Amino acid sequence: MSQEKIAKLFQTIADNLNNGNSNLDQEQLDLITDTICASTTPLLSTYEAIKYLNVSRNYFYDHIKPKLKGKKIAGQKTIMYCIKDLNNIKLSLS
Repeated sequence: MSQEKIAKLFQTIADNLNNGNSNLDQEQLDLITDTICASTTPLLSTYEAIKYLNVSRNYFYDHIKPKLKGKKIAGQKTIMYCIKDLNNIKLSLS
């Protein structure tokens, strides 16, 4: 798909959302959001997130993971975390 077609598709979706007639359910909106986030925002695996936050694995699973919304990327087994979310957690740990 060319960049022009993608831009036109995004514009159509944005126009429909702004007009309140997108005909998309919440699951479809979440999928679009996750796809765009994955392609525009760095994502880290659980292992990378633990290293990035400089916390133990147990601390991550007990205290941090419940606060995060992980993203399952097609073709990958591991859950990925948006670096923006991790930065917010990192600030709260300081």
